[in-house]
Amino acid sequence: MTQRANVERLAAEVQRLRAASGLSMRSLATAAGVDVAYVSRIERGGYDLPNPLYLRGLARALSVSPVELLLAAGYLEKQDFDK
Repeated sequence: MTQRANVERLAAEVQRLRAASGLSMRSLATAAGVDVAYVSRIERGGYDLPNPLYLRGLARALSVSPVELLLAAGYLEKQDFDK
């Protein structure tokens, strides 16, 4: 998968998870310990290589495993877990 496709997949996943949790961008940012501009830029696909530590914070705030966002961002691949 191309990096652009990973960026778009991550953007869609964060948007979906945030909407499902009923969080505003601001409340997600606060819970994740990041700036609201970071959340906005993630959801717009503005980061080619988002910081994995920030993704971990977003995952925690969204009540999902960090693996879910790391997979969406392309840092991990599904085959990394198939053994």
